Amino acid sequence: MGGVRGLELRGLLYLFSSLNVSGLYAGYTSRGAKTIAPSHAVVKVDIRSVPRQSLAKLLEKLKKYLEDKGFGDVEIRVLSSYPAGYTRPSEAVVQVSVTVAREVYGKDTGTVVRGFTPHLCIHRASTYTNDRSGVGYYGSRVHAPNKNVRIEYFARGIEHVALTLYQFAYTKRFGKE
Repeated sequence: MGGVRGLELRGLLYLFSSLNVSGLYAGYTSRGAKTIAPSHAVVKVDIRSVPRQSLAKLLEKLKKYLEDKGFGDVEIRVLSSYPAGYTRPSEAVVQVSVTVAREVYGKDTGTVVRGFTPHLCIHRASTYTNDRSGVGYYGSRVHAPNKNVRIEYFARGIEHVALTLYQFAYTKRFGKE
């Protein structure tokens, strides 16, 4: 993305919407080989929006883009949707999560903050170190059929979440920061 790498790239990925291809279906897909020109194709995508971005406007732009490329006959069906959320880094749950992550992982962490759902006003924070995010690691093959996690990282992730919830509840109840 524009020659940007590392943590700077990670930050940009959370600031811009994206279109992800989840699946493709076209042509002959049964056993054996057949050389055919498919009469139709199906592409399943998901659009990741950012706060204050209209799904209707994103869909209009996608349809216009497809029309401009000669695919004006494409049918778009929305299977589900929800608005993007945002959590301010100054939120108490974020600060608690960062403090607890430092304790659990034994090093400073970066933080990605997102609103889990703006309708319920629930905030979410994800912490990561330079070598991994959450309970995953570089070779965990996230979203692949053979994804995996190391037991040590999984246990630390559980500890991080449990201590964050405990400490956040304590902070809210007793007003201790």
